[in-house]
Amino acid sequence: MKVNSMIPTRTPYVLTVAQVLVLAIATAATAAGPMDQEATVNGYTVRWNAAVTGFLPRSMVEKHHLASTGRGVLNVVILEPMEDGKPGDTLEADVSVTASNLAGQLRTIDMHPVTTNGRTSYLGTFDVHHGDQLDFTIRVQPPHMKQPFTVDFERRFLLRDDDEA
Repeated sequence: MKVNSMIPTRTPYVLTVAQVLVLAIATAATAAGPMDQEATVNGYTVRWNAAVTGFLPRSMVEKHHLASTGRGVLNVVILEPMEDGKPGDTLEADVSVTASNLAGQLRTIDMHPVTTNGRTSYLGTFDVHHGDQLDFTIRVQPPHMKQPFTVDFERRFLLRDDDEA
């Protein structure tokens, strides 16, 4: 599944730390409408969001030791399959992410698990410049599956003037 979206230059939402770590990073709404930030593969639901750290509240940036300018942040949540087809609880899995720009330069985004209130998400940061378009591949290896699965999406990043380092 491939999804195309764009991060806005302004975001109308101020999120709590729990929303960032459990659901997805801020800026979920764009001028073009809601972004598709969820995919279901083999019953597992993968939710993600990518944003520029300059759009996040300063207290959140400081608490999670994020660079406040020139950095992107990716949050990924894996939800267990349920018998009724609805997403279940968060799942601890092996999660790895790569991203490539339009020139084909590939980078690995180091992801680390963050657990808050019993829910696990995976957080990673990366360099980003105004106008960058990145193609992301999220690779998920659930503990009870023999083979990993992947989810692909692309995102264009726009920075505020004070975000460029």
